[in-house]
Amino acid sequence: MSNYIIYNPQGGREGHSYQYTTNLCVGLLGIGKTVDLVTSPDFDSKCIEDSGAGVTFTNTNNSKSKVSKHNNIISKIEYGIFIVSTNIRAFFTLNKVLRGKKNGVCLMTDGDTLTNIIYLLLSYWRSSFVFALTIHNADYILHFYKNDRVKYIYKMICKILLKILARTPVIIFVHGEAMRSALSNQLNIEEGRISIYKVPSDNFSEIPNKNKQKDSINLLFCGVMREDKGFDHLCEALSDCKPFSNWNLRVAGTTRQVGDEYVYDLTRKFDIEGQCTHNHKYMTTEE
Repeated sequence: MSNYIIYNPQGGREGHSYQYTTNLCVGLLGIGKTVDLVTSPDFDSKCIEDSGAGVTFTNTNNSKSKVSKHNNIISKIEYGIFIVSTNIRAFFTLNKVLRGKKNGVCLMTDGDTLTNIIYLLLSYWRSSFVFALTIHNADYILHFYKNDRVKYIYKMICKILLKILARTPVIIFVHGEAMRSALSNQLNIEEGRISIYKVPSDNFSEIPNKNKQKDSINLLFCGVMREDKGFDHLCEALSDCKPFSNWNLRVAGTTRQVGDEYVYDLTRKFDIEGQCTHNHKYMTTEE
């Protein structure tokens, strides 16, 4: 099949999905595939359109405008309602694009996992299309969320429906062997049911560090900050390194999902704020 529909309804938000989706579309076009991207209006699609892809924008709100406060149940519920309503409107746009194609492949690279699963359970009967879903994080170990009732219920429902989805023809993708093994164990399904494809990315030559000092240790915590990435464990470990002063931690990445105070509170709690520097924003590939 040469028709590819890439569904990325929150593609303008900060995180890896923008670069990921862009490189995926350009790569498919480069090997002669026809690509239609369904994404949010705040997605910068110029590179994709210049390469020959069709782009259809959803009728959705700016996904960057909503932040979930990690310690506020009401905020989490409001954020969830916002994401669900955004995805429902986006699915109407996706349906229009699917109806305009006789056959092809529809790959979901982003969006709320729960609403994506529900949509696929309702849509996999379209026999002329191959549907695929990318699971970006294998994080369905429920006891991790025992202190967060909202997230516990959300993850439990996702896990149950994802196990049902695994019994359909929908292709489930992850980005590596470790992620496949983790998801297989969490869902109690065969590893062979889960497919792997690596994140498309540009290749950069190594840039020599002219400022490297023999006696100093520079640590980098880079990427979108989330509660499940272990920043709290890192801060606790570094607090044990306080007798040594020859290290510095650089925190680089957006804190949109948890807020700046989440980071600052942890560095203060473990008394390492004096050896930390911060750049709390989305980092481009070049940065």
